[in-house]
Amino acid sequence: MANVTGFLLRTSLDDTGTLPRSGTWTGCPDIAVAGISAISQNTLIQNYTQVWNNDLLQGQTNNIYVRAKNMNTTPLTQKVFLFQVPGSLVLRPEVWYSKTNLVYFVPPDGDPTDPTTWVNNQVISAGGGNITATGAFTWKPQTTEHHCVVAVIADSWDSVLANYPTGGGSMDGLAQWIYSNGNLGWHNVNIMPLTTTIYEDWTSYSNSDQKDEKVTFTMVANDVPVGARISFSSNTSTKSGEVIGQDWTTVPAPPGGAKDPSNPINPDFEVGSTVTVDANYETIITYRTDFNGRTPPKTFAQSVQATVVTSKPQAKNLLMSRFIATDTFAKSYARSHSPNALWKGQDGEVFGVGYDGFVRMMSATTGLKAGLAAGPPNGGGDHHIGNKAIVVIGSNTTRPPS
Repeated sequence: MANVTGFLLRTSLDDTGTLPRSGTWTGCPDIAVAGISAISQNTLIQNYTQVWNNDLLQGQTNNIYVRAKNMNTTPLTQKVFLFQVPGSLVLRPEVWYSKTNLVYFVPPDGDPTDPTTWVNNQVISAGGGNITATGAFTWKPQTTEHHCVVAVIADSWDSVLANYPTGGGSMDGLAQWIYSNGNLGWHNVNIMPLTTTIYEDWTSYSNSDQKDEKVTFTMVANDVPVGARISFSSNTSTKSGEVIGQDWTTVPAPPGGAKDPSNPINPDFEVGSTVTVDANYETIITYRTDFNGRTPPKTFAQSVQATVVTSKPQAKNLLMSRFIATDTFAKSYARSHSPNALWKGQDGEVFGVGYDGFVRMMSATTGLKAGLAAGPPNGGGDHHIGNKAIVVIGSNTTRPPS
């Protein structure tokens, strides 16, 4: 018997790194299959006993993460490679154990529609005995054929090739390969067919300021059918371990009801939450609308915007002083968001809609939760939460699939 040295990818939650391993090997808990959802790095690391095995969605950008534990007593840095293996090729490693079957990562300066900007690995680092995790490898499966994903951690691509699964040709041989190598993980995945119309798009985001900032990310859907669903997510975490985004949120009727009850449309629906982003943080944000059996209107559009809450600047002259005095927080909010905007926390907690919902969310994320159940802070009025203003810093528009 021997113990794994280097990074460990477990075969099961009971795997402690003793070689050779035994038992089940097709559900590696350290390959987190998130589907179209996002998982923060903090969540992956802090929930080491949790398994993620969501369905993947055909034709959509799906997220897959790899988590690993450094079994050494000293710091370690290596690369993570992830293969996607069609069920028909499982017993033919000479075909799938190649770069053509790698799942890629889109860096912040990349383009999810341009493969020449993707990278085929992610670098991970961890101190002795510590756990770490990658950002999201993204994959758009084009069929619903059964697949497996196989993670390999190594120093380089040459090191990956040097660990070729020579036991191929039988399931027994593949099992022995996994059992004998602690840096390997295998996870079967399920791909669901696309049964409704989904528009998906992406935008890059960067915080170019030399300081951490509290930023509100909002997805906006214009002229969207009531009953449709919208969602968005980033492919990397902030340094504090958060991800940008919200899971599926169903579009409600607009305030006052739809103009045409026979074809209810919400002219402006928004959902958003606030995240503290690090100085120079960059990421890719994917956003989508699932029309849920409804027909996409020709006037439909979707976008993502980022707003930063900043201190108001000091008045430089009398004219600016008057402007600041009359440019209230409420007016600034109204320029950026609709009364129908829905505000939710990272854990899914709903703070409300419109200006009141935004104030509740900001108060909660700045440690002022007390008294929120009774109403907005400061007893109503303009709901002022400090000398703050909202400034739009980025957006992207819809590019429906051709």
